[in-house]
Amino acid sequence: MTTFSPPQIVSYPSSVLGPQMLLVARTDSGFAFRFWKDDNVFPGGVGNRWLDRQSWQFDPQNPPFDWTGFSAETGPIPPVPAWPLLGYIDQDGVYRANAFFAFADVQSPTGDPHVVVGQPWWQIPIADVAFDTFQKDFLPRVGTTWYGAGPSPNPPGAVPRLNIFGSAPFGGAKLRELYWDGANWNWHDHNLELNGDELGPSSLIFPQPNHGYLFGVTAEKDNVLLFAYQPAAVDWGRADFPTVPDGVTDLRAPVALTYSDDRGVNVSVFTVGLRNGKYHLFSIHQIFGHDWEGWQDYGAPPDEPVSPCEDLPSTPDIIRTRFLSGDAFTMTSACVGIDDQGLHIHLFGHSDILGPEGLGSNLLAEGVGQGALVHFSWEGGDFQSGNWSFEATTRPVECLNVPTAFGPATLQAAFETTSCAIYQGKTQNGQTRRRISAVGVTRPGNNNGNVWEYALDTALGQGFQWLLIE
Repeated sequence: MTTFSPPQIVSYPSSVLGPQMLLVARTDSGFAFRFWKDDNVFPGGVGNRWLDRQSWQFDPQNPPFDWTGFSAETGPIPPVPAWPLLGYIDQDGVYRANAFFAFADVQSPTGDPHVVVGQPWWQIPIADVAFDTFQKDFLPRVGTTWYGAGPSPNPPGAVPRLNIFGSAPFGGAKLRELYWDGANWNWHDHNLELNGDELGPSSLIFPQPNHGYLFGVTAEKDNVLLFAYQPAAVDWGRADFPTVPDGVTDLRAPVALTYSDDRGVNVSVFTVGLRNGKYHLFSIHQIFGHDWEGWQDYGAPPDEPVSPCEDLPSTPDIIRTRFLSGDAFTMTSACVGIDDQGLHIHLFGHSDILGPEGLGSNLLAEGVGQGALVHFSWEGGDFQSGNWSFEATTRPVECLNVPTAFGPATLQAAFETTSCAIYQGKTQNGQTRRRISAVGVTRPGNNNGNVWEYALDTALGQGFQWLLIE
């Protein structure tokens, strides 16, 4: 599978009929997607299988057009690397997924630039794909699914709710919301100007039904923002949030997650900031309904190993594509699960996508440069006593031959990720199976970027492995 932007992945509970993971990548002509099926529960099943690649094509007579050439009142519209893909179980028990991305409305009747929201959606396992559009200026940035009232508080039977937040690119860059109330799609324009404030691609959670948290970072990159929704307030609004420790600057958009344990409903927020010349990961934690517990500093990820494919010209040792501890990075996704072995939290992100250090030419356009997967995990126990650590900083081995001012060179392809998912099931002998998957793309921004998966599967008795998704 090749794409120009990071792919997205969602997971579903164990089922005899349906697959357990859906991976979707955007292409110039439509979408490519593959399903992962856990057939380890059946005799003779291979247990770790991506099904054949499928595709869905845009109408060739009216394909979406890139919108990044538009300009808003505040200047050119910046690219939005993440595009939400939300998986959920409908009231009828059918697995579904909805994606949201922006494209240009070149047929605007007034001739003015407009952004249209495309919404491809899947019905699984039938795998029917349909494509709807919303004629609304909206840049979707982050979304989530939660379940409201129904015959039971959890699927099947509960009413799925989908919330997608982003900005209105024209008219003040205000916070705009698209949401599914269980029966209809609705728009809501919040009287909240972003003015450069940035939402994270994995920063929207609902700790409880009708109680939402949306996190962002200020335009000055000096503090984390909290937008909160409660039924009594009727609408989303800015809420007080603890400031980051003194001396921390250049904050990155946060990642948020929630889970339940014996203490109640837990909320954790992670962000990256510059401290004493190095970029560190920070988090803050709350038992929902209680005070925030204070910021924690987890330090910096480890160095990335030297690439096995790197072949540099005969020059001083100034060319660098690998990540070194303290370099800038951003966390972009989080997945969490609880099983008989305790709490499992995995955060994934990537180092800043930059051209090779020491080379003046724009080799990033060729796909090579800095950009590695960063991984933080919390395994076993609870949030206070669990074992947290940075895992290996890594990226898939993809070597590209490029010309440089010093002569031909072989360098690593840059890598970007914005999505992860976790699946928990049972093996044939009844043991817990946990599969953790992060997906991303090499050569981000290049139409020939390859889709890779970085996955751990406890049923196979192996650690994290790279897999090229073809």
